[in-house]
Amino acid sequence: PGAGARMGGQRDVAVDATDLDGDSLAVARAGRYRLEIASPGDNAASVDSFSDLPGDVRAALFAVGRDESDGAETATVKPRFRGSVTFSSLDLRKVEGLREGAYHLVFCRHSGFMYLARAERAKLLEAIHAATADQGFLVVGHDERLPAGGAPWFEPGFEEWGGYRGLA
Repeated sequence: PGAGARMGGQRDVAVDATDLDGDSLAVARAGRYRLEIASPGDNAASVDSFSDLPGDVRAALFAVGRDESDGAETATVKPRFRGSVTFSSLDLRKVEGLREGAYHLVFCRHSGFMYLARAERAKLLEAIHAATADQGFLVVGHDERLPAGGAPWFEPGFEEWGGYRGLA
């Protein structure tokens, strides 16, 4: 990925965002989310999630405005942060293209460990471990659990949030 975004004195951050669905990737690339639901199926962010963010974080990351077509309130990720994200299609059943040891934090929420067959989940877990930096973290959905509790590649850590710590 390109140069990461900086926020305050924090480290540079680069994000690889993946999804199998092209429409979802297009929405994510645009970085623009409706804060009001105009009709079923709209790209609506959870208003509660957005409002739960501290005001200074919301102001730093998002520009709030109105949709030109219907006046619905929107939040758009500021360009300096969108520039640190690369988007690509990834089929979790094949898991190709992950850079070995490159990721300090992997989110795989409500997808791979919920819907894949047992053998595919084990293969995915091994691939994510190979792509995770030493002592990196994997976060899955709160109602998901890793095959065999993550062993031998991950151990529970922050399990109430679906977090697991990578083992060497």
